Amino acid sequence: MKKFVLILFISFNIFAQSKFTIDVDYARFRFDDSTGYLEIYYGFHQNELKPIKANGKLVVNGIINVLLKEKDSGKIIVNKSWQISNDVDSNSVADNQELNGILSFQLSFNTYNCSIKAKDGNNIAAIDSLSFDVKIEPIETQKFSISDIQLASTITKLVSKTNSFFNKNNFEVIPNPLLVYGEKLPVLYFYSEFYNIPKDLKSNFLKVNYTLFNYSEKNIYNKSKFISTANPFIVDVGAINILKYPSGVYKLTVELLDTVSNTSFFSDKKLYIYNPGVKDTTHLSSEYSKLLSTEFSYMEIDELERYFDFSRYIATNSELEEWGRLNLASSKQQFLSKFWQDKNKLFTQDGKNFQSEYLNRIDMANQRYSTFQKKGWKTDRGRVFIKYGEPGEIVRNPSQADTKPYETWNYYELEGGVIFVFAEMQGFGDYTLVHSTKRGELRDDNWQRKINTE
Repeated sequence: MKKFVLILFISFNIFAQSKFTIDVDYARFRFDDSTGYLEIYYGFHQNELKPIKANGKLVVNGIINVLLKEKDSGKIIVNKSWQISNDVDSNSVADNQELNGILSFQLSFNTYNCSIKAKDGNNIAAIDSLSFDVKIEPIETQKFSISDIQLASTITKLVSKTNSFFNKNNFEVIPNPLLVYGEKLPVLYFYSEFYNIPKDLKSNFLKVNYTLFNYSEKNIYNKSKFISTANPFIVDVGAINILKYPSGVYKLTVELLDTVSNTSFFSDKKLYIYNPGVKDTTHLSSEYSKLLSTEFSYMEIDELERYFDFSRYIATNSELEEWGRLNLASSKQQFLSKFWQDKNKLFTQDGKNFQSEYLNRIDMANQRYSTFQKKGWKTDRGRVFIKYGEPGEIVRNPSQADTKPYETWNYYELEGGVIFVFAEMQGFGDYTLVHSTKRGELRDDNWQRKINTE
């Protein structure tokens, strides 16, 4: 799961300007009859963290805050921050080197919303955040089952006692929250747990199937083994060399199967492979093959919806209506591919790719205009900046005795000169649009009465 992680990785860091990202993944495990265990894995890109000198060494610091709330009641279960630091040599920090951590929570069975905010401890302007829902539910006690799959960069069997932060059931499991494997991480490691293996099975063994599917749901890797039913709880680890597979989205499935009764339970996990030197020999239609060359082929429904949300600012009414009629991921992928091809043809100037410029504006809007309640691209100032670019002049008017703070943006080359006026109406740092002379925008020639505090 991650917020455009693969997109950024494959499309050559289109958010390269002032980027700061945190990679996040999670897995759920059984704890007892009334609670489950949630592990959140996170990673800071060390080359994005600002090093400072401390005690004669260069040190980077990442800070992560986790807010866990019951989704229905809104009750806060966890609201806490952690800091992770590392000594670095600024000359040797590789682009893909991550500062990884793990946070663990014992939670009652319920559905939770998890909001994560990360920042550079040495640079308060570098912030990233995300939010997702997670369901903690009982593990069936009458038949065998499997935990979520945790993907890892390495898994090592422990032969002696160590104090590693990542020790788990006699293994050191180093998480890979980026979920990307390939030429720089050639082996896919994975960890899972098998529960409630009954002793009264007719067979003395259960079959475990490991399967890797590519983006077209084709089985490209399959391996099986048998495990004894003598123990009700089993820790299972595996590894797959993925250097021969072309770049794309993949799905790993771990299946536990009783071949006698033909009953099974499985868990699966999405991951990404980046092997630019491996040619994809899969036979695809030319149209779909062209689509796969874009980042949209790597997105699922929720990612496609999120991507189109901030594309709405430049969508026509007919495009908005067409998007509303689409239900399948493949249809949405094709729509976005054509949408941005058309916008690039219409708006690209001076050799600059409009899509990259637009996404850079999203990134900059998030940095400049984010508030506690919303991301910068969702604010009025963010929308105007994304849609029309950098204003020629900004006149800021701080709070006065009789007026609320406001600012005027002047665009001298747009329609012969237009203005946008934003005011901080609620006092939470969110400036809303109160007036503009731009055609199609909100116009209120008496806007000053709105900001009058008398």
